[in-house]
Formats: sequence, C-alpha cells, structure tokens
Amino acid sequence: MIQQIENVLVAWEFPTSLEEFAVSYNDIEKDPELLSAIEPLNNLFIEISPATLRIIGGKIRSNPNEFIQFAE
Repeated sequence: MIQQIENVLVAWEFPTSLEEFAVSYNDIEKDPELLSAIEPLNNLFIEISPATLRIIGGKIRSNPNEFIQFAE
C-alpha cells in the first residue's frame, strides 16, 4: 500500500518530503482526478486496517513489557 501511495504522489508530482507537502483532504475533494487516484487507496486502507490492528494488538498483548512500562 505504501508503494501505491508513493506511486500516486510521484505521478502527481507532489513533494517527496513532509516539510514541502501541503496537500489537504479538501484539496483532494476539489480535484476529481486526484480523488479518483486516491480513493482506491483509501478503500484499501479501510479494508486492511482491522486485520493490521488485530496483528499489532496481538503483538502488544503477547509482549506487554516491550511496549508498556508498569509502575511498581
């Protein structure tokens, strides 16, 4: 998914650093072509997020001491 996002950004000649990146959600809504390029990526994000969060949650629950400092 990251590669797909990068491909869209490169195709649209957006800046490659966050310091120079100034595109907002409102900009995407105002540009139908950009919206059509981004929308499938948003749909993919919505589709894969629950599984990704379950995997991350499982890792944290299995190894809590690597993520959380418990006070004694």
